[in-house]
Formats: sequence, C-alpha cells, structure tokens
Amino acid sequence: MSSAVEAATEALDDNIGSFEPENMDDLAGFLAGLPRLFESLAGSLTRIADRFGDELPVHADVQEHLRELASQAAGLQDYAAEADGIFRAAHADDLDRLENPRPGEEFTDYSRQ
Repeated sequence: MSSAVEAATEALDDNIGSFEPENMDDLAGFLAGLPRLFESLAGSLTRIADRFGDELPVHADVQEHLRELASQAAGLQDYAAEADGIFRAAHADDLDRLENPRPGEEFTDYSRQ
C-alpha cells in the first residue's frame, strides 16, 4: 500500500474509527461533518486522476476508474448528510432540551442519581 493511502487510512482509523463524542453537540457536529469527508475524498481522487494523466504515463482506463471512484464518493455526500437529519429527527426532544433548557434544568439531571 502506498504511504499516502496508508497515512490516510491510519488517519481515518485514528480519528473517525475511534471517535468518542463528549456530548450530544459533539455527536451532532460529527454527523453534520460526514458529507465533508466524502467531498474531500472525491476531490482528492479527481485531482490524482488528473495528475496521473498529465504527469505520468498512466493509461486512460486507470484515470477513468479513479474518476468513477471520485464520482461514487461524491454521491455518498448526500447519503452521509442524511445521517444528521435522521439523528436530529430521532433526538428532537433531547436536542430541544439542550438548545432551550428550562430554568433549573440541572435539577432534573437524572444521570447524577
């Protein structure tokens, strides 16, 4: 495996695979950011496909395959964005309480009992 792919894989494993949210806001931010992951992957694959064709003697079929991978990664952006919507719908009451706490909300912190 190339060092670039290995480094990216390691970064994913270290940062995403072991992600431990500290609270609901942290979890919501993670889910909201997932589309950016696929956008970045798609852009990187497109750039490498272009460079391989412009700078290296790489067959056009290889370039085309990388562009197709980029297209599929870009398509996952919309699907990844749905995770945030599903989370917000499923936890609407919890998120509302966090965003609009009642006076003395900490009094009813059941996790402390």
